[in-house]
Amino acid sequence: MPKIDILVSVVGIVRDHVNILPAFIDETSKLLDRHYANYEIIVVDNGSIDDTNKVLQPLLGRYPCVRHLRLTRTTNDEIATIACLDAAIGDFVAL
Repeated sequence: MPKIDILVSVVGIVRDHVNILPAFIDETSKLLDRHYANYEIIVVDNGSIDDTNKVLQPLLGRYPCVRHLRLTRTTNDEIATIACLDAAIGDFVAL
């Protein structure tokens, strides 16, 4: 089955989710790669105080489709969602 030729953006808003971040990126990347020719995964860090940034840095090098958006302060979910929708470049965006 050929891959669909559209750009899909998948956004994950995280706050202190360092334990699930590598698995989220790995599993999401594998799933998207099976179905889409072009995709991006945007991780929006909504004010984490754990090691989210530290864990994310090597993942950015390993997965070229991953983008990191770090908000300068913790916001409510609505503001974080608006920020990620503004940053997404896909034809379709999944939150």
